[in-house]
Amino acid sequence: MALFGESKVISLARALLIERVRSDPTARAGGFTTDMAKKLDANQIAGTVEATVATIMETFAGLTLKGASPEDALRRIEAHRRSIGSSNDFYPDAGTADYIRYRFEVEYQGAQLPPGHLDFCIHAANHFFTYVDGKGDLNHAILFAQHERDRDRLEYLLDHLVVAFRDDDIESYEYLQQQAQAWAEFRSEQSQKRAAMQLRAELRRM
Repeated sequence: MALFGESKVISLARALLIERVRSDPTARAGGFTTDMAKKLDANQIAGTVEATVATIMETFAGLTLKGASPEDALRRIEAHRRSIGSSNDFYPDAGTADYIRYRFEVEYQGAQLPPGHLDFCIHAANHFFTYVDGKGDLNHAILFAQHERDRDRLEYLLDHLVVAFRDDDIESYEYLQQQAQAWAEFRSEQSQKRAAMQLRAELRRM
């Protein structure tokens, strides 16, 4: 089944690439824009990290829906992708997220991504293909990944706040406290914007 005339993998990968460009100052400084990402053809999208994540997650979801165990599904995926490269770091019982991180290290050695972007892709693809048995909505998958990224960032700041407080590092504690507060306010603002967008979309359907 295709979305807007292209496969689900390519549609999701394109949306994830657009998110990468939005959050990567290096890409923007190099002149690569979200409009350019929207105009890439399917073959160009297929060569991206985002497409690799989406492909693995779609295949994993399909195999497990047909009765394969998670470990067997990852073994079968690895047997197929081994031709691209492999290492001794493959552990089929580690789960899909760790498997994707392993494949990223094998297939994209030295590639630089914005902090947290690979996990963002994993969250979105997992929601899109696995949680809803391949019937997910693209926008919902991106919103879900954004929520998880926001939560991960806030948890990171709070964890470091605890360390700074324990070590009596007042300067770091005050800085991290400000960052956590700013991030919480940003997340609240973004949530309000997303809610408004969803409301407008629902009203247009009426």
